Amino acid sequence: MIYEKIVTLYDTAEHAEAARRNLEAAGFSPSEISIVTKKALTAAGKRLCEPGLWHRLFGRDIEQHEAMVYGRTVESGGAILTLRVAGAQAAKAMGILNAAALYDFEHLRPCEH
Repeated sequence: MIYEKIVTLYDTAEHAEAARRNLEAAGFSPSEISIVTKKALTAAGKRLCEPGLWHRLFGRDIEQHEAMVYGRTVESGGAILTLRVAGAQAAKAMGILNAAALYDFEHLRPCEH
């Protein structure tokens, strides 16, 4: 079976949690859903805009600009939800995830170093 990892950004941790609940209610396994927040990462002493952090979380194909977007999202109080899903279920999952309040990239500023 082929699996996909879906990464979504939300403007608040509460919106990410709502998306998690919706996924679980639709039958997606809680063990395949993760939420990354500033509280969790800063407690671990991680620098949010460094690509190395995001490479460890999502794989080596994360580009610098993507790491900056992820870092700024979390720095500004947003959250990143990831879901590992069978390829055949990806469209269903995306429909659920897109129904929640996704991150507004219009106001995104670069990470400060």
